[in-house]
Amino acid sequence: MKDIRAFEPLWGNWFAKELIGKGSFGKVYIIEKSEYGKYYTAALKHIKVPQSYQEAEDIIAEGIDPKTVERCFEESVQKIIDEFGIMARLRGHDNIVNYESYKVIKSENSISWDIFIRMELLTSLTEYIQNNAVTQKDIIKLGIDVCKALEFCNEKGVVHKSVKPENIFVSKEGNFKIGDQGFSVDTKGRKTKYSDMDLYLAPEIFKEENYDNSSDIYSLGLVMYRFLNNNKLPFFTAGVDHSTSSEKEEAFFKRMGGQKFSAPENSDGELSEIVLKACEYSPANRFSSPTQMREELENLLHSIEARESKEDTFIKNEFNTNTGEDIFYSEIKTEETQEVTKKQSNKRARQKPLRPYEAPKRKLDLTLIACVVVALVAVFTCGFMVFGSKEKVSQQMQVNEETHIFTETQTEATTMESITEETVVIKAPLLEKDEILQEYIIQNNDNGYSICKKVYGRYNLDIWKKVMECNGMEFGQAYKEGQILYMPKL
Repeated sequence: MKDIRAFEPLWGNWFAKELIGKGSFGKVYIIEKSEYGKYYTAALKHIKVPQSYQEAEDIIAEGIDPKTVERCFEESVQKIIDEFGIMARLRGHDNIVNYESYKVIKSENSISWDIFIRMELLTSLTEYIQNNAVTQKDIIKLGIDVCKALEFCNEKGVVHKSVKPENIFVSKEGNFKIGDQGFSVDTKGRKTKYSDMDLYLAPEIFKEENYDNSSDIYSLGLVMYRFLNNNKLPFFTAGVDHSTSSEKEEAFFKRMGGQKFSAPENSDGELSEIVLKACEYSPANRFSSPTQMREELENLLHSIEARESKEDTFIKNEFNTNTGEDIFYSEIKTEETQEVTKKQSNKRARQKPLRPYEAPKRKLDLTLIACVVVALVAVFTCGFMVFGSKEKVSQQMQVNEETHIFTETQTEATTMESITEETVVIKAPLLEKDEILQEYIIQNNDNGYSICKKVYGRYNLDIWKKVMECNGMEFGQAYKEGQILYMPKL
């Protein structure tokens, strides 16, 4: 960060805190300022024109007039400054990166400029996907959010022309945003020339034909295709990050030639149709606008959420501190659980709160002591027999690492009858490799929902009562980590 320190403080009170990215465009830092005891952070992009001081000197050494060289680089600087006119028109939208300020400093001793752009601090899309388990719904939401941004760009007469993962970011609220309009132009500029191959470039732009917002739709379709296709773009045999330059070039020119490509591997029929339509070779066959594509994606998302809402919901467990009972309730109650809840409510209505413990006033007689001694001996004897039986059975079981379900061996299947009726055996909790269930257990103090769901595919109170009886446990008693539970076959 040595090169940035020479310009501090930026805008009077901003200081670089950490370098978080760099590339051919320049470097990106986290910057920070303090005002009245409060700290504020933002992102800073530092661009050098030319990229090194030596670059201009080398051109001059080839015989080019220094004034001509300076004018050429100054045009590049002016293009970046002009971009802020476009950014100002796009400022304030929830799905567009908010660029806050810029500063241009010209060197007094050489042909060079330092450009500083201050913007909101966000997470890059590539980093977000690496650190999160991304689902189809996430990719659909990405498409919806970017379509909203492109709609706004369309209203302001702007074609982005650089929709790709590197230019998509995620806010703390989970909104996807497009930024880095380094190549965007007004729609009045109908043609442009690209010297570099772009993996997400629309064919009409590459062929220097007329373009409009359907070019951005094409690029968005490719972004969604990649993350629905195991990180592979069309015609790629490996992920984008593991493909050679020649493989990328071959795939690129197949697209530019109009070759049809297959549907992404990890999407259903309707989502595949939307993505492939966005990626149609001819702009006339794509969505007519970002609005049309967004509406298609929103309808698909709503149908997915409607299907999910019909599935069984988790039954939550609440503990009543007055009665000491477990109260089961569900967000979507079946007739069976409604009846059980009604019975429990009536029972609680008849009961009085538990009184504080009072020591008995009369002395224990010898008869009572004898009964207690006999009971303890009986419990100890039964416990020893059950433990020995369970130990013998556990030696005949093999563990399935993925489901943690213990299955009986054929030769010793009859030994299960010594414990209870026909049973399967599981190790509780079933959570060592299931983080979603684990989080649910912790948050909801689950007393068996996940186990029943895992073994039987469903849950109700009668099933869990039978499991409790099978294991000699009181109804509502929570299982413990590593505990062996015997599950009746239904």
